[in-house]
Amino acid sequence: MLARPRTIAGVSLVSHRAIIGPGERWMLCLCGSQVRIFSCSTGQLHSVLEETTEAADRLTALVFNPVNPHSQIYTATVSGSILLWDYEDGVLVKKVTSKYPLHGLYVPYRDRGLFLLSEHTERRSSVGSAKDLANRPEDESCALFQLDCIGDISKGSKGRLVCRSLSTDSTKVAFCSRGEYLASINHNSLNIYYFKDEHFKKHLISRNLFTCIAVHPTEQCIATGDTQGRILLWRNFQEAPTVSKTTVHWHSTAVLDIAFSLEGSYMWSGGWESTLVQWSLNNTDQKDFIPRLGAAIVRLSISYDGNIIAVSHSDGGITFISILIERTNSTLSIHS
Repeated sequence: MLARPRTIAGVSLVSHRAIIGPGERWMLCLCGSQVRIFSCSTGQLHSVLEETTEAADRLTALVFNPVNPHSQIYTATVSGSILLWDYEDGVLVKKVTSKYPLHGLYVPYRDRGLFLLSEHTERRSSVGSAKDLANRPEDESCALFQLDCIGDISKGSKGRLVCRSLSTDSTKVAFCSRGEYLASINHNSLNIYYFKDEHFKKHLISRNLFTCIAVHPTEQCIATGDTQGRILLWRNFQEAPTVSKTTVHWHSTAVLDIAFSLEGSYMWSGGWESTLVQWSLNNTDQKDFIPRLGAAIVRLSISYDGNIIAVSHSDGGITFISILIERTNSTLSIHS
């Protein structure tokens, strides 16, 4: 089933991951200063969320409110605002504004507040060898801050510093579903922050650069993609001497995104080949493919209920693929 909604010239629907809500009725995606809501069954545009004031700014984050995912989402703007929406009724519930630009927003847990990806104002130490400085990643201008509640922003708080030297790309941070750690990638470094004792571990790879990251929903496992088309599965990383890395390789160029199934049996990856690859984690030699999807796969999103993958393409299209019956449901062909 094919639908061709139009977008504002020059504004992409695939610059951020789409999200699909409980019941799999609606797909929500960012489009400039708007949240656009599409029907998962028809691909038709259903409604648009946007501030009615002239202050509406480019959105940089879109996540469900874990306390009420059936009707509420958070969005963030590049100028520093956080907005809580009732997307079923199309109502802006609350808006708070900080003094800091926001590049990402995460609300992975019901009881730990919000995590903000924002520019870090403290200057990094210049201590280090000339070689270290020359090899330092260019994009490490951001840090992650934790706020107990959205109201803290109104009080001028930036929150507690959790980790720094992060990219402005919010997809390069991933959270453990059990609340034990978060993981981030930058350049050739995988960094893992453990919440319980507030410490870091860093793991490096040689030659290649990381491109994407995903955390397994039930096991201690992190998947990272790199520029050479490899996917590394990291296990036992809490015990640094026994860290285990398994390499799986099908992509001929960079892996652009990775996602796990909700129960953790399968992993999907996409890249420039326009082919969705399904990996069985019980036997990574076993692979299935959905080829010829029309354009490079730049982002993968698993629905809240785990039955649909939203596959975002470099040409602006978004393909819905049913995980249960392994067929394409509908495609949104988005043209600027």
